[in-house]
Amino acid sequence: MFERILVAIDGSPSSFAAALFAASVASRRATLHLLCVTDRRSPPLASPLAREPNLELRCESTLASAQAAIGNRAAVAELRIATGRALPAILQMEDEIRADLVCTGSGRARMGIGSVSAAVAREARSAVAILREGIVSVPRIRRIAVGVKRGPTALAAAHRAFDLALGTSASIRLCAVAPEGLSAEEHEAAQKDAEALLAELRTEAADRGLPPPEVEIRFGDPAQELLLAVEESRADLLLVGAGIRRPLRPLGRVAGRLASSCPCPLIICHA
Repeated sequence: MFERILVAIDGSPSSFAAALFAASVASRRATLHLLCVTDRRSPPLASPLAREPNLELRCESTLASAQAAIGNRAAVAELRIATGRALPAILQMEDEIRADLVCTGSGRARMGIGSVSAAVAREARSAVAILREGIVSVPRIRRIAVGVKRGPTALAAAHRAFDLALGTSASIRLCAVAPEGLSAEEHEAAQKDAEALLAELRTEAADRGLPPPEVEIRFGDPAQELLLAVEESRADLLLVGAGIRRPLRPLGRVAGRLASSCPCPLIICHA
């Protein structure tokens, strides 16, 4: 579970879903910090104040609505209005409260993840939960899917999944995906490596007192196979690693694709 959670609220339905999701993964001692930014390039939505020229009034209405939606599900420690651009304000508050999770809606991009959400996912130090456009309610977390491979961020995703399973009693499904088009030797080596990794993670889960996770190995496009795994298992949550940061593509390719198409809440974990 998470203890210091920052929720970026912009008035969109997905951002309110992000607030409800934050409450669902908050520990008993957790505090939620709600932030709304007076970013004129992407002004907050707040009915009936959607056309109100004063952006601070819009933010006040938006934050009050989000707090009301959370109700008594979790303790809201702070409602904050920040001026200027959204990304710097989110990252500054993340650092200030030492957040271990940042929750955001995917934005208003109709064909993919919004620019602010994508930037938060690649720039934040903490884990980032993204709820894509179209997710308006958050069910109880009963089934958790995890994309695993060798690497610090993917292993961080598995460890976070174990933490959440301990707090929610959810079942876990670990999914390792290897690429297609391998030679027979490469295919066998990838199979053995995935089997060894999954065995290690099952042992770690047992050491933490968890029931044995379901495991599977798939071959194909990683993002597509993980989406199929989510659909087949009817997962309520998917966790993946952020991947390797590169100068021109700081957010991993798989995580970036999942952020715009995952049918359930997605948590992207950094090392």
